[in-house]
Amino acid sequence: MSYSTIDNTTEAGDYTATTGQVSFAPNEQTKTINIGILDDTIDEDNETLQVQLFGAQNASIADAIGEITITDNDAEPTVSIADVSTNSEASLPVSLQITLSSASEKTVRVDYATQSTGSASSADYQSVDSFVSFAPGETNKTVTVPIIDDALSEGNETFEVVIDGTTNTTVATGLGTVDSNNYR
Repeated sequence: MSYSTIDNTTEAGDYTATTGQVSFAPNEQTKTINIGILDDTIDEDNETLQVQLFGAQNASIADAIGEITITDNDAEPTVSIADVSTNSEASLPVSLQITLSSASEKTVRVDYATQSTGSASSADYQSVDSFVSFAPGETNKTVTVPIIDDALSEGNETFEVVIDGTTNTTVATGLGTVDSNNYR
């Protein structure tokens, strides 16, 4: 009898496509077919492939399809947010990079928000509470925080943008500090 692997939720690079023949000697009841599973480094959902039997001689096929589940063994990517420094309040808005440590085949959501923990107050920047989504394969996103240009002569002021929730990732660094030089 012949056999062949068939993609189900798998794709190229998850396993070695295999075809072949299997024969049973008199009184044999089982045979083993080896399918090569390929180890990658991408966080993904568990996936399945199928093995189809066909063309039996001197026997009938009771169940022509067998299913194999490939269990993902890769860690979720970590997320971090970079610090940024501006030269002036007139540098509107401030852009910060949120980065994944590696690509994922899953959609990743990162919630972020501004936080007044430094010397800046709500009069110096517009509060932000939002999220970004990374499509499968994406590793970088830019988020912006509007800075309010006031007429005050001030020193450097800081506020933070924190990662306050994630889906399909873990937080490595959850804080970006914005340092803006407000000297006039």
